[in-house]
Amino acid sequence: MAATFRSRKRPRRWHDQTTAAASLSFSSSSSYLLPLDLMQEIAACSDPATLLRCAATCREMRRGVSDPAFRRRLRLRHGDGFVPGLLRGGLLVHKEDNELRLVDISASTAGGATTTRLLSAAECFPPGLHDDGEPPPRLCEPVAARDGLVLVRARAANRPGEDEQLSVCSLATGQSQCLPAGPTFPGQYVLLVGDRDGSAAVGRLFQVLKACLVLSDRRRPRLRVQTFSSAHGTWGTDTQIPAPLVRGKQCDSPCEPLVAGDAVHFVFLTDVASYTLKLHVGTHRVTAARLPARCGAQDCRCRLLFTQMLLATASPGGSLCLLVAGTDEVSAWMQSDRSGRWKKQPHEVIEKNRFLEFTEMSSPQDGTDERIRLQWFAERSGIVLVRVTGLGFFLLDLRSNEIVMWMPSSSSYVTYPYEMDLSSWAQSLDFSKTF
Repeated sequence: MAATFRSRKRPRRWHDQTTAAASLSFSSSSSYLLPLDLMQEIAACSDPATLLRCAATCREMRRGVSDPAFRRRLRLRHGDGFVPGLLRGGLLVHKEDNELRLVDISASTAGGATTTRLLSAAECFPPGLHDDGEPPPRLCEPVAARDGLVLVRARAANRPGEDEQLSVCSLATGQSQCLPAGPTFPGQYVLLVGDRDGSAAVGRLFQVLKACLVLSDRRRPRLRVQTFSSAHGTWGTDTQIPAPLVRGKQCDSPCEPLVAGDAVHFVFLTDVASYTLKLHVGTHRVTAARLPARCGAQDCRCRLLFTQMLLATASPGGSLCLLVAGTDEVSAWMQSDRSGRWKKQPHEVIEKNRFLEFTEMSSPQDGTDERIRLQWFAERSGIVLVRVTGLGFFLLDLRSNEIVMWMPSSSSYVTYPYEMDLSSWAQSLDFSKTF
């Protein structure tokens, strides 16, 4: 599915001017315009996205920045903050050819963004992993994406009613690893990415976590968790962890989980109140906090609010915030780092009329009322994808609360963000790829 991005005015550049260092050309005699060691010193003082692009220019540069001695000299700017240049676009499964595709916003121009083919169903689920003579499973959708890896869900092409199949794919290398049959209970998937491992199928260690909140009259609320480990190749035991403070008999989840540091955050709406749960992955401990009633998340019966909430952070791995799309604005509720409690008052992120002003339209093209939907949050770049009915999709930079891009599309598909990975680029990225 092709998508077109268009800007009302020239937005703030996605990258700093130092990205020019990544595009230094070579002379016909293959000699550098600048000495290699000087280029490395310049890259060491740039920002993470620029360093990644410098490593992609040639083998010599890549080998130099892979040296542990070089890494000790790194003095990157914005290394502990959001880097918008890491966001490459959104992921979707093309309905016609059943391929995983990338809407590449980083390569967008005034004419629009490009849609790049990434992987087919056969590449996500290689032959030999399903019954002989049968076609590969039909891709349904990406269900999680993090640090260059994507968790893809599929179902058997000839048996659509069968259990889902999961595969973790590396978009940079084209490698994939299919997961064995896992838990059958309903829940949300979380992809956790670890260190490099040359023996791993996708070049990285990873875990896939499935979780849901269990409520009953007889027992206290519990967070049910089961985890697949790539190191062991199997699913672990089905674990139920007490969830303190939570009350209710029914529950639902209005938004995707969020990974921040060594914890996974969830939002659950019960028939009594609304809560955020923090799962400490290493210790399998859960802490809970009740959301303010005024944030709009009343309980699980308010289904109109489900697509209007989104978990985010104020900085990479930093303070948790809950974005809420109201009638006239998007607001942010902040959680205290010390007490874990949510503040009683939100702050305004952006007013709804600014979306209309950015498009330079007097009203939506189809005559519908503009309703705000929060699609996803890119954890390392700090970008939020916002859909406004009748107008299209917008990219909102949480650092400045400014709109940086507009996609005038009526499509209602929901994608996951794809961000370039900075922790494994030295060894596992295939820079012959276009992304």
